[in-house]
Amino acid sequence: MRHLSVPKRDTQTFVEELRSLNWYPEGYRVLRDGENSLIPISDSAPTDLPISYIIVDRDQDPPTAKSWFSLLPKFLSEEIIEEHLGTWPNSHELYSDLLIFKIERHIEQYAQQVALAKIHHSNKIRVVMLDEGVIGEYRVRDLKPLAARFGEQIIDAKEISNLPEETRKTLISSNVKIRENGISLLLNPAIAYYSSRLAGEREKTVESAIQLKEKLGRPISVADPYCGVGPAVVQLLAQQELVGDLLATDINPEAIRMLKRNLGEIKESWYCKIADALKLNQNLNLLGRFDLLLMNLPHSTLQHLPHLLPLLKTNAPTLLRGWFVVEEEEIPSAEEEFTKIIHQTQTFNGNFKLEIRRQFNTTKVLTRFECRLGDW
Repeated sequence: MRHLSVPKRDTQTFVEELRSLNWYPEGYRVLRDGENSLIPISDSAPTDLPISYIIVDRDQDPPTAKSWFSLLPKFLSEEIIEEHLGTWPNSHELYSDLLIFKIERHIEQYAQQVALAKIHHSNKIRVVMLDEGVIGEYRVRDLKPLAARFGEQIIDAKEISNLPEETRKTLISSNVKIRENGISLLLNPAIAYYSSRLAGEREKTVESAIQLKEKLGRPISVADPYCGVGPAVVQLLAQQELVGDLLATDINPEAIRMLKRNLGEIKESWYCKIADALKLNQNLNLLGRFDLLLMNLPHSTLQHLPHLLPLLKTNAPTLLRGWFVVEEEEIPSAEEEFTKIIHQTQTFNGNFKLEIRRQFNTTKVLTRFECRLGDW
């Protein structure tokens, strides 16, 4: 691509002049070249420019579209796009080079075209997958690969399926490494649950845990019976001398396998293994052992809480922190039920409150609760 080489002090003057002549290619960048600037020149500009400065050739990637949606007309007619305005899936989850999106059922037949538009929008995306809900005993995501980068090509679902098996497995692998709140995590959303939407909640968990440590004057013992691949406990362990004892369990063997990779060194005294949260209270060595209990099974929190409260100490201040999905109109009755359960085994003098964090569906909300138990 042709660029005009000018002294840095003259950059703005020549950019404006090229624009006035419609010779500046919008979206392209001005490059640095020592003491000079390289200003891109549109292909529509004449070969011989009436400018005395040097013209040089430099490679520059073409600008990306402002949004994936602006690329959708390459794959669908304007008529179809207009017909379904307001329902196209603008939101998605990006885990490293893996993009996952959901789509409304009435436009599901256009998921392939949406995937192609999304992958063309960003050169960083390796594979785009459609989230078709949760499946199996461990309620993991059913992910369908719809678009991928294969060498210099972008291929669709049919072309992906025609690849040799080993090539296909490598290309569409959902094993990724991400960064969250300053820590690195290995995860695979197809085999173990993980939600980036709770990243802010996990950051707040660290803040609350630090307050508990300051209250107790020592490292705290943490129980996370639905730990998944470990996003909460890894962040807690990253804080200097915050965690002493640890329980990190999950019923999903694949989650525990990835947890152990994320934890690295595991102390012999820690309880990190495959386990059913409802049966932890049958292990006498775990009863009354922990200062902080995390309840991250939002659809079953109320049913599971009585089985897990015995893990908390009763002779010192403790903290119960969790999340619960509930019909918004049922929040007051749910708060009463939680209060009754807590009072069965713990000293709790505060008011139990479910704080709405976000809408879950048309009638339900995801709520958060944090209870300071014992003598605070």
